[in-house]
Amino acid sequence: MTDLGSIPDPHAIPETDAACAEYVMEGDAAWESGNNDLAYELYLAVRNSSFAAADQLSHALLRLGFIAQARGDIDEAVTFLHASHEPAAKDALHALTNATTNDPTPSVEQIPQTTEQTFAWYEAALAAEGGQNFDLAHGLFEATAQSGHATSGQQGTALIHSAMALERLGQPDAARERYQRCLSLLSDEDQLGYATGRIHALGGGQQTAHDSSPAATQLAAGMVAYDNGDAAAARAAFEAAVHLDGPAQEKARAHYYLGAMDYQHRLYANARNHVEAAAAGASEPERGWAVAMLQWRWDEHVAATPAPAVTPAPAATPGE
Repeated sequence: MTDLGSIPDPHAIPETDAACAEYVMEGDAAWESGNNDLAYELYLAVRNSSFAAADQLSHALLRLGFIAQARGDIDEAVTFLHASHEPAAKDALHALTNATTNDPTPSVEQIPQTTEQTFAWYEAALAAEGGQNFDLAHGLFEATAQSGHATSGQQGTALIHSAMALERLGQPDAARERYQRCLSLLSDEDQLGYATGRIHALGGGQQTAHDSSPAATQLAAGMVAYDNGDAAAARAAFEAAVHLDGPAQEKARAHYYLGAMDYQHRLYANARNHVEAAAAGASEPERGWAVAMLQWRWDEHVAATPAPAVTPAPAATPGE
């Protein structure tokens, strides 16, 4: 029988600073003894904890990358190593990158097919953005966001940058749609604040009910609160919309937003139920968003790309 040390359930996420320290210590002990499976679960729990210190998180991510590489899961290894700030992570990532040959050049016509390609597309998009080539930047960010190897955080960050490029290209309506879509993908407060600010600047956050039913009225109120970043008011309104009288598709639209909010809080079972209801009965765009959301990696809690600071759009942004 495997010795679990003082932690009875290595899958349980530590909920205090002291617990994180204990998990890291037990993970290190498992690592040193050659029990990679136990070490992986303990380090993964640390990675998923909001109480992990930066040095603990970086250390855990490095070890997770090593274990994933040993298991032959190169996609996962690349993601973990990218997120670690340990010096060894950079060397290990470089070695993994060197092991692949004939890597394709990032292109707007091709969706990244591996985690390594997803990072390459994202970095090429950032370079295009920095060079003021907003057509290319938009295309590469869109391709990155569509990759099945991108985490939800990576998708959300790519969509924010895609929206910024669309603003510079004079397409405010398309930009606002990307900002609205990324709200269900992001957890970073600065990014969420920026996106909600741009939604308002581009004429969003002023929803009206599709009909006079109680469900539609609550849905509209919930969407205004959602765009404003008022999660508590949004949830209350969406939950009311689901239970009040009104068209089924309005209720299904409310299910989408409830699912997105539950996903952000890692309440995956609840989220899936809501999103499946939206995919089955909502109107567009929520139905399409729900269908895409069901393709995400629900059971993999790998680290997202550290998001660069979002540079505010210039004061003369089209559509303001």
